[in-house]
Amino acid sequence: MENFTKTMYAIVFIGWISIAAYLGSAGYTKLKIDELNSLGKSSGQSKSVSLGNITFQNAYFMEAYQEEIKAIKYFPQFFLSIPNILVFLITACSFGVLGAQTFLVKIVAIDSELLINLKVVSVPLLGALTGIIVLGLATTVPVLLIFWRIRT
Repeated sequence: MENFTKTMYAIVFIGWISIAAYLGSAGYTKLKIDELNSLGKSSGQSKSVSLGNITFQNAYFMEAYQEEIKAIKYFPQFFLSIPNILVFLITACSFGVLGAQTFLVKIVAIDSELLINLKVVSVPLLGALTGIIVLGLATTVPVLLIFWRIRT
């Protein structure tokens, strides 16, 4: 029974890392492609670029298209059905979970604690909430600082 419990802890631990790494990399890829599209809109480049029989307004749009085609193979749900605001939230949660898992790895590797003694569910959930809080602060604080500067 004890071996079964250890195995389940290990599966949950590795599952959190795997899911968070997949969702985090998917979200980061989507955000980088969106950044390329924004650069394409704001660059002022008007030289058309062709790729096969597709013509793009500029090189940024072509690069974004090429990256999106590659990314759809690995992350189809992120590029086909999830709205951008959820991509931000999922990415923030994923990086929070990865941070929490790193903390748990530190406890096992450096503090020599047994995996079975760790909170392999609650700590990653706390990490996900921390990711949302950090995202909220990262978007709210600059707005408040700009608002405060305008008022003074």
